[in-house]
Amino acid sequence: MNSIKTDKKLFRPYRWHTGSLAWALHRVTGILLFFYIFLHLYVINKLKDPEEYKATITFMNDPSIKLGEIALLGLVLAHALNGIRLTLIDIGVSTKLHKIIFWMSVCVGFVILIIGGLYILRGSK
Repeated sequence: MNSIKTDKKLFRPYRWHTGSLAWALHRVTGILLFFYIFLHLYVINKLKDPEEYKATITFMNDPSIKLGEIALLGLVLAHALNGIRLTLIDIGVSTKLHKIIFWMSVCVGFVILIIGGLYILRGSK
């Protein structure tokens, strides 16, 4: 005879809706971009010395760094397009269009990411 009753709602897994997915995406990308700023400032500070500049430029041409730049582009696109979506909702665009605007921004971001990624991989030669 178990006298402890469990509430079934307590153990129900969370259902991710478009709004909560967009919220989590915006928070995570914002935090990652915040930390990237400090990494960027560190690298920029190293470029004062000519020897460090040459070493840094050589390092930045590594293919793994190019993939990191594509990931950074993805972070910036996700954060910026979600910010535009949030602004549209704040200025009065119907919340009935919430899902449509989110998935449109995902599609636009993906297209820009592909084009930008190809440009990054090709290099500025």
